[in-house]
This record gives sequence, structure tokens and C-alpha cells, in this order.
Amino acid sequence: MSESPWIIDVTEQNFQQEVLVRSQTMPVVVDFWAEWCQPCRILAPVLHAQAEKRNGAFLLAKVNIDECQRIAQYFRIESIPTVLVFRNAEIINGFQGMLPESEIETFLNEFAPAGEPAAPAEPQPILDPAEQEQLLREKIAADREDFQARVDLAGLLVEQGRDAEIEELLASVPPGGELGADADRCRAIVAVRQLAQELAASAPQAPGEAEYLAGVALAAKGDTTAALEQLILAAEEDRTLARTKVREAMLLIFKIIGVRSEEADAFRDRLQRLLY
Repeated sequence: MSESPWIIDVTEQNFQQEVLVRSQTMPVVVDFWAEWCQPCRILAPVLHAQAEKRNGAFLLAKVNIDECQRIAQYFRIESIPTVLVFRNAEIINGFQGMLPESEIETFLNEFAPAGEPAAPAEPQPILDPAEQEQLLREKIAADREDFQARVDLAGLLVEQGRDAEIEELLASVPPGGELGADADRCRAIVAVRQLAQELAASAPQAPGEAEYLAGVALAAKGDTTAALEQLILAAEEDRTLARTKVREAMLLIFKIIGVRSEEADAFRDRLQRLLY
């Protein structure tokens, strides 16, 4: 952890506060990295030096993808280093891989020009889930078309296992884009849970059904990788099951982990090889 007030390590627990909330008052540059990534080690000191040099023009937030896998999946980080810039809780710019230092400086100048040292931003209060829910509901009440607030509230309720209101919240959210994908993720989590409840009392009657039931149950608990492995085993046992129930369950899980994530692509290829 750096001693600089402008460089912080971010975890899954504090990402919302340190990146999304703080980006309301200043640009936040998120560096997705890993210990084993040599280009990340080359890029890091360049970003650190720029953060120090600009003295508060932006906040550098470090995200270790091995320790923050859910965040990496959520933002579809497929290669590292990846740098994303957040302002007002939205991604406004970014790049992948290592750039020459001069290009990085030009990149940063677009939203965080060097100048007089900035005064430290006032710390934002950390809201507990109940306070977050109240704030989001107030936003929706003030603007029924605040789709970001609707998706954020749906995500908060899903995390708490409160699924009953999700479809009503998300019904008006337009499809496509990041908001649409986030809405689809919430719906898919609810759908998997409902499917698991429907199948809870089922007993396997044919080859592959035991693995299918196990896969759905694991997905409902959030263990998506183990769930996909079980579903592939079910597909290997019965090709007809693979084309119907297994495929439908896997499509739901792909929406949860990211339709174009590396993991989704890998399991999609495995299923296609079995079917074709």
C-alpha cells in the first residue's frame, strides 16, 4: 500500500466507495493488475509517478484481479494491464497494455492536467446497505427514468437475496450497453435461484440429470465455475439434455459472469464441441 494519499489499493469490499463514490468529486484511474504480470510491473511506477506529480488531479486505484475476480469479471477485464478512468461513477476513458510514458502523460492530460496542487477531497461517508437502498429509492422517486439508480438498487437487493422486486425495477431499463448487461445479470441471478428452488425436490431419472441438478444448485449459490463444470458433465452424459436444459442454464450463467468473458467463451466452446 502506497503512503501517498493519491494512490490506494482497492478491494471488492470498498470498490464502490473508493472508486464509484469518489469519482463523483475527482477522476479515479483504476489500474487492473496482477503480481505475475510483468507489463503491469513496468506500468505501475509510471502511473505512481504521474499520480504523485499531479498531486490530487486524479486518484490512482489499484485492483489486483486475482484478489478481486468479481470486479474483473464485472468490467470484462480480459487482459492486463488495463486502465479505466471513472468520472461520476461512469467509465470515460481507458487503455490496455503498456504505453510509452509520453503517451500516458498525454492520456492523463485529457482529464487530469498537471497544475497547482489540489486540496484533498472531502471524505465521502461510507453508507451501509440500508442507507444505500434509501438513497437509491429517493433517486428513483425523483426521476423514474434514472436507470442507473434502478440497476444499482436491483444489484443491492440481489446481493441480499431480495428477488421479488427485481423485475419491476428493471422493466423500464433499455436493453444493450453496460446498463442493459447489468440488468440482465440481475435477472439471470434471480432466474437461476428460481430454477434451483423448482428443482430442489427433483430426483435424477436419467443420465446427466444428477450433474444438471448439481450444476443449477451450485449456480444458485454463486459458485459459477463449479456449476459450469457440472453442466458440461451433464452434457457429456446426454446430448439431448445438453441442447435443452443444460444450454439454457449455461446461458443464464454466462449473463452472470459476462457473456463475452474469457470463462464464458471457454465453456461455450466446450459445449459447442460436444454438440457439433
